[in-house]
Amino acid sequence: MRHLGFHLYLALVIIASPLILPGCYSFVTIDVPGASRTTAVAINNAGEIVGSFENDTGTHGFLRSSSGNFTTFDIPGADGTEGHGINDIGQIVGDFGDGRQFLGFLRESTGRFTTIGFPGKAVNGRPFGINNSGELVGEFLDAIGRHGFLRRSDGKLMIIDIPGSSTVAAIGLNNKGQATGYFDTGTEF
Repeated sequence: MRHLGFHLYLALVIIASPLILPGCYSFVTIDVPGASRTTAVAINNAGEIVGSFENDTGTHGFLRSSSGNFTTFDIPGADGTEGHGINDIGQIVGDFGDGRQFLGFLRESTGRFTTIGFPGKAVNGRPFGINNSGELVGEFLDAIGRHGFLRRSDGKLMIIDIPGSSTVAAIGLNNKGQATGYFDTGTEF
């Protein structure tokens, strides 16, 4: 039995080796011109990348085309803008600060912004992902705790809470409407 386990392990290493050998991948440096720091967060199937960058005027969002051209964007009047997700249509989600709180936004491929509202007395909200149907996922914070959300393409918001947890966030969303995320019950491993 001991030899069978070793042979299975060896077979897996041999099969997987071509997948992890150097040269099977390449790296591209993403650096917004004039930025002191660039953070690339999401990529769509066309190779467009979204994220944020910092310079001497603050934090701003960016879109990098598949050909390497940058489009920077800011919510008018915001003191900071960050892109978090992009779908294949070119819609971008992220958050911006207004000096008191962080709010969510949806940026259409035309450049038009829509502010994402959250229920009750939410003090912060961040969309993290968007699928090709225009559904969004993310998190918002209120007096009770941090909640996950799924916002349908018609604007209806579904709150995602896990019993026994005060921290929930939905991070990723596929085109079937299936979401991923995390929650914390406050217990240790």
